[in-house]
Amino acid sequence: MRSLEKLVTQLKVSDEPGLEAFDERFGAIGDHAQARRFGQAADIFEELVDAEIYDARLSVFYFYHCIDTQQAQGALGVIRVLNAMLSENLEAWGPVTNREKVLVKSLTWLWQNVTDLVNYHLESTDSKWKLFESRDEELLDALREEFLKLNNQLTAPVWGTCGGLIAIFQKTLETEFSFLDEPVAQGQAE
Repeated sequence: MRSLEKLVTQLKVSDEPGLEAFDERFGAIGDHAQARRFGQAADIFEELVDAEIYDARLSVFYFYHCIDTQQAQGALGVIRVLNAMLSENLEAWGPVTNREKVLVKSLTWLWQNVTDLVNYHLESTDSKWKLFESRDEELLDALREEFLKLNNQLTAPVWGTCGGLIAIFQKTLETEFSFLDEPVAQGQAE
C-alpha cells in the first residue's frame, strides 16, 4: 500500500480539501466498498492521493483494505497515518464542513469493521489469515508507541465512541496475540 507512506508526510492543503459527493470517483469508491471490493476502492483512493486529494470519508475503506491485506504491518501503517492526520495534516483532509464529526463517524466505521474482521478470523476454524505470523518485538513496540500517540490525541469528548472502539481493537490484540503487557487505552476500554 504505497499511499500509507505518502500520507504520513506533510500533505499539501488545498482550498477545498476532500472530494465532492457528486464526483464519480466518490461514488465508485462507495460502490466498491458497499460490495466489499475493498481492493478496487483502494486503487481509486490511491489515485486520489496521487492527485493530492484527501478525504476522510473514503480513506477508511483504503485503511480497512491495508489491514486486511497487510495484517499487523497494515495496522501499524494505518495508525501512523491517523496520528499524522490528527496532528500536522488535519487541514489537508476533507471534508471541511463538520470535519471532526465526519472523522469520528468514519473512524468508528473503520474500527468496528476491523474488529469484526479480526474476530471473524479468530473464530473461523478454517481461516489462514493471521494478524501476526510470529512475535516481532520491533513491530510490537512500534504498534505500542503509535497506539499511545493515537490515544493521546483522542482526548475530546467527541472521540468517546471512536476511542472506545480503538481500545477494543487494541484489547483484542493484547488478549489474542499477547500484543501488550498492559493496555495503553485503559481508561477508554473501561
